[in-house]
Amino acid sequence: PPSPRPFGPWGGGIKYILGGVARLRRATPPKPPGENQLRNSYEIIRRREEKRLGPAGHDPFQARIAIEGNRRMKVEKTVLLFDGNCGFCTRAAQWVKRWDRKDRIRVVPFQQPGAPERYGLTREACEQAAWVITPDGERHRGAAAILTALSEALGCPWIRTLYRVPPFRWIADAGYAWVAAHRGLLPGTCPYCEEHPEECAGGSL
Repeated sequence: PPSPRPFGPWGGGIKYILGGVARLRRATPPKPPGENQLRNSYEIIRRREEKRLGPAGHDPFQARIAIEGNRRMKVEKTVLLFDGNCGFCTRAAQWVKRWDRKDRIRVVPFQQPGAPERYGLTREACEQAAWVITPDGERHRGAAAILTALSEALGCPWIRTLYRVPPFRWIADAGYAWVAAHRGLLPGTCPYCEEHPEECAGGSL
């Protein structure tokens, strides 16, 4: 006698549906990397660059840090602290000032005597990254500093806000770490401290 059908009279239809589901799974493209995968990738890049630059001393997912407890330094307008011995950094600071049509930003080489301490920072912290101090007393380093300076110079608050989005923040931080490690190879101009040595007393040229 013929063997009984496993699903009764509906067996053919059920097998057809199951076969369609299997084909659909095979045709479905792989999912893009999730947030944890992106975060892990960023961690690998950050640790690799940290070995080259030395420890940054900050939470990689929180760009703002306070060097002296929770005390905030008040400034009249946004201050950008940059490396005056770096030609690429000097050109970047010049770009920021060129775009700053309403004179919202003051650019200062950290080699200027007493500049880091004036804003509650240390020379070591300024050697590791660029810094921005805003009138409300917030301090930003690295990619956060550059994006904050651009946001102020161009009058586009959304640039600063964009940094708070995790995927963009991780990419920006990794990109900044790479540029900082290779800045000596990037095109620039005459370093600020070479052109104005009197303003950079104690700077290592």
